[in-house]
Amino acid sequence: MRALPFPDGTFRKVQRIDWGPDGLKPVYGSIEDAIAQRLIGAIALRGQVWWVEAVQDGTEPVSFEWLYQVWNAAMQWLAEVAPQILDDFGNRLGGGPRYVCIETEEGNGTQRGKILGDTDPVQHIQASTHTDGTRKVRLGAQWIEALWQTENKAERAFAVTLIEQLLKDGESRPTRDEIAQSVWRGIPSPDWRWLHAGEVKSVMERMSAGGLIEKFRKIPLSASSLVKCGSVWRFHSRSDGYDFKGEEECRGFLRSYYDFVLSELIEQIKGFNREQLIEVSAQRYQAARDEQRIWRTSIRALRSIRGQAADLAAMQRQNEINAVQRASKTICEIAACEAPDSGGAHASREDLDEMYARALLLFGNGQLYATIRAGLVPPHLKISPGGDLMSDRSVFEKTMLPATERHHAKALDEAADGYAAKSEKPATPQQDGIPWDKDFRKAIEAEFSTSAEALVDLAPALLQLAEKRGEGAFTIKRSEIVAWLEGNKEYPQGDIAALLERLTLKRRENWGKEEDWLSPRDLDLSRFDRPNSLINRPLLAVSDGDDPTVLVAPMIISDALMYAVGTMHEGSMHGEFWSSSEARKYAGRRADELGREFEDEVADTLNGLGLQASTRRTVNDLLQQGSDTDLGDVDVFAISADQSRVWVIEAKNLRLCRTESEVAARMTEYRGQSRPDRKGVERPDKMLRHLNRVRHLRNHAQELGQRLGLPAAPEVEGLMVVDAPQPMNFHMLEDDRDAQSCMLDDLKSIVPVGPGVR
Repeated sequence: MRALPFPDGTFRKVQRIDWGPDGLKPVYGSIEDAIAQRLIGAIALRGQVWWVEAVQDGTEPVSFEWLYQVWNAAMQWLAEVAPQILDDFGNRLGGGPRYVCIETEEGNGTQRGKILGDTDPVQHIQASTHTDGTRKVRLGAQWIEALWQTENKAERAFAVTLIEQLLKDGESRPTRDEIAQSVWRGIPSPDWRWLHAGEVKSVMERMSAGGLIEKFRKIPLSASSLVKCGSVWRFHSRSDGYDFKGEEECRGFLRSYYDFVLSELIEQIKGFNREQLIEVSAQRYQAARDEQRIWRTSIRALRSIRGQAADLAAMQRQNEINAVQRASKTICEIAACEAPDSGGAHASREDLDEMYARALLLFGNGQLYATIRAGLVPPHLKISPGGDLMSDRSVFEKTMLPATERHHAKALDEAADGYAAKSEKPATPQQDGIPWDKDFRKAIEAEFSTSAEALVDLAPALLQLAEKRGEGAFTIKRSEIVAWLEGNKEYPQGDIAALLERLTLKRRENWGKEEDWLSPRDLDLSRFDRPNSLINRPLLAVSDGDDPTVLVAPMIISDALMYAVGTMHEGSMHGEFWSSSEARKYAGRRADELGREFEDEVADTLNGLGLQASTRRTVNDLLQQGSDTDLGDVDVFAISADQSRVWVIEAKNLRLCRTESEVAARMTEYRGQSRPDRKGVERPDKMLRHLNRVRHLRNHAQELGQRLGLPAAPEVEGLMVVDAPQPMNFHMLEDDRDAQSCMLDDLKSIVPVGPGVR
């Protein structure tokens, strides 16, 4: 805390308000003014004190949130360019504090098409001096529309005008052109920004704009530490040992630990009111999803502001977001079964933090045994004196972490490029209907008992209900939802009751109660894509009967429906996820079609690099001779430009592994060894089948060269090409040169290209 001089001759107590992830910033807020809800602060640097205040103009009030965002943007720009301004003009500036007042209108998006063509947003900024000498800067509505521009001309013009007003006194003051050039030297990137414009179209954007989403809160480290500390000793006696060795011993201990943590979580949940706990957890999930949207929207600007540190910060934030999403759904599902339907306390923020931390402990420990069984983690567990469970998970630093980083970087790149694209091109009206083929529609209708249009319009329709109630998440009788949708003239009509029943996650008397419609997968909270979970049935029943009360959380519903549509169309979901045989058959066909399309894409890429590539070649066809063993097909076969080498390529469009257990399963499938099938018969895994094809062709390289008309026996190389980052790209448990793998984007760096190809 310190005191800074004000232009009226007084001093004001201030406190630094922006510590910044990359160091301290000279941004200070006036403490007494903050208490009085005035937005006033100062930039204090090298003896200069620049005061900035944002006020209502007294004619048409604007929201305090928008006023704060504008004021904060002004402070951030001034803090960033002040060192350069003082380097350039410091000897021309007098002493004494300076003051400027900001007024702003609020935009409504109506001028977007016009403003995109404007080259100088300064024409929408009014600078004036009041009769009492107060310098003002007023932002018009059209200036706000200029925020659509990819190059941030609007904020830059705002910053230049602010500095021009602040430095207006004195004969040797810098000109506006001089200030503008100095600002460019201080911030040379056109992407540096603090304000963002966008159309409110999606469910999430509408909820955020309508104030239906709360502020995101991560799970604090203190809560996680509290839950973990001594947790093992609460069910395991020290006299029973600190070490567990061998797969069976580890499995038994982990099963007991999982059951204990689950029982503790259930007992805690039993103390809180069912509907309140479910609603606040659903709200926290939606806040996490909105936080992800905010980071994706702003990543282009963050990269400009923070450089490479922006991606690291974004990934750390994404991990915090993921943790809240997983924990929120876990609490919702268990609370529906275990929390009392009447009475019970209302969960506070701290209560939720502790429950969420316990849910994550449950999730993490549930993953561990699968990784031990797969041979990724050594079967040796230890308990620390403090009661923490320790294991060697270093393999995931070589497998999961690099794949996740690569995937995350690609997602951020797409978000940054998408930000520019939406800014440069005015939105075009969406076409009516959904351009899906007949088979896809039939599968959707069979699975959800409704049309494709009714399915994708459900979340927006229920958002209208949420907007009417002014609640981001609420509970309601299912029959009332039916009546609401039937009365909505814009919503496609059909068997609405059947659709809602398909989407309802039934309530059970208790979490562990077995039901005919449950599978063991459904009760394993460490698994993703459980058929009876909120990702597949997003209307959570909080009561029993034929007309249950259900949770309505528009983002949970939207996420589930879009996930269902996407995974069905991609054929990337296991068969148990779907209720209808039509959906399972369609998804299976799509998986085959997309697999072939990816093989064709790999071949096209290789042909573009100067190789001669073809797809789906049998080993017998390549050699023109039979084999005692069914070696299967070569997905992509390629001959190098100089005809001295051939590539035997396994091309697979595999999903990203999202958890440690999914990494374990993928590494087990592609380890390059034989595995017992369900009948106990040893069979080669997917990688070993590929390796067998490569070795067979290498052993018959002479015949292969003659069959292909090559000048000599070629070198035979094996390679696996994937679409999404896989753990095998970065680490193999068994070294084999023919098991090397890469992403399609990296193919050019792996395979020698032909002459003249760049």
